Order: sequence, then C-alpha cells, then structure tokens
Amino acid sequence: MTACEMMLSEGEERMLMVLNPDRKATARAIFAKWDLDFAVIGETIPKDRFLVLHQGRVMADLPLSHLSSQAPLRPAPPRHRLQPKVRGTPPMPISARDIENLIRAAFPQARVRVDGDDGQHFAAEVIDESFRGLNRVQQQRAVYAALKGRMDGPAGELHALALTTKAPDRESQP
Repeated sequence: MTACEMMLSEGEERMLMVLNPDRKATARAIFAKWDLDFAVIGETIPKDRFLVLHQGRVMADLPLSHLSSQAPLRPAPPRHRLQPKVRGTPPMPISARDIENLIRAAFPQARVRVDGDDGQHFAAEVIDESFRGLNRVQQQRAVYAALKGRMDGPAGELHALALTTKAPDRESQP
C-alpha cells in the first residue's frame, strides 16, 4: 500500500487507535485474544505538526491547526443526492445464490450460508478446513478473492457483505 492509501483507507479490517505507550502490551494482548493483527504505525510527537513518514520519506508535514481549528469548513451537502454518472451499463444486482456459488467454487468442501435479499447488502458464513491456522483477516481475504471483484469500486455489484469465517470445530469432523 502507498502512504496515501493507508491514510485514506476505509477498509473494514483496519482500525486505528491512539494509546499511551505504556498500554501497548495490554492492547497487543487484547488483539491477540481476538486473533487480530496489531501493529504500531506511528507515534505522537511534541511538535505541533502532523508528520507522516513512509519508508523513511516525509509524505505529509502539516501544522496540526490545519487539521483542527483552522481546517477549511465544508459547505452543507445539498438536500437531494445526485446519482453519480456511470459509464456503460450499470451492474445488475447480485443475488445471495450468486454469492454462494462464487464462494462454493473456491471452497467446494465449505459449509456456506448467505443471507440478504435487497441485492446489495448480505451476510455470509463460511466454515472451511482451509482456514485452519489462518487469522480472520487472512480467511476473509480468501473469501473476498473468491468474489472475483464483485465488491470492487463504487459501481461494484455487491455493496456490503458482513462476513464470518472460521475453520470447523474439531469435534464436528468425522
């Protein structure tokens, strides 16, 4: 990822928190308990600056006031929402069955359940042995890859997917 992608990222698998350095071990333990990745990506500095470094290079260097008290004000949004112009034919809504078929093609032995009926918002549960030893982010990335770009960009067929993934319980295996 580029520095800009990291700063602007809205990915659901990424979270950002600011904490006292003395609490880093506690936070790491909580993340480990829930099988989440944990990384320190920065630190607060005593200067009145917002400084972003990426691979040793300065990518942003702004006075903090430009991000708070002196930040430009955005005008209120219009009362009606304009639809973006999309070139070509807009995508057809995707069905729960379509999503299930894509997932089953990539995970033929999986237990798969997909719910949702509005053509854009779905919930899926995928239980597969291939997830054993992978953390949740790795498992979910594998399922997103199986969707073959259907969630990509603002014109993607699939707008939202609440995804639950796990390996099967050992007791439930034959």
